[in-house]
Amino acid sequence: MNTTAPIHENETTEGARYCTPKADFHSGPEGTRVELDLPGVTSDGLEITVEEQRLTIHGRRKNSEPVGDWVYQEIRPYDYRRVFSLANTIDTAKIKAELKDGVLNLHLPLAERVKPRRISVG
Repeated sequence: MNTTAPIHENETTEGARYCTPKADFHSGPEGTRVELDLPGVTSDGLEITVEEQRLTIHGRRKNSEPVGDWVYQEIRPYDYRRVFSLANTIDTAKIKAELKDGVLNLHLPLAERVKPRRISVG
């Protein structure tokens, strides 16, 4: 990602261990769309916060309830975490999120002051 992008990844995790979800970024005239893979995470296990232009996504995948005793287990509960620094061109008050089929879609709209506008000549 180039340095002029409206969103930059911040790799700090405050010493904790997290799984970093894969993400795709799409930029358009209205803002940026971010898709993150969060398999097994439900909306109850998802927290998205914005503080001082810092976007934090934290999701928790829970274990399924076993039927009987465990014989073998590879899938474990774990936390996803990804932190991004947002450019001041993003209107953080209007960020929207949707979680469907293990994919989190975030819409990061541009602030009105930075959107191109046409000025009529009178």
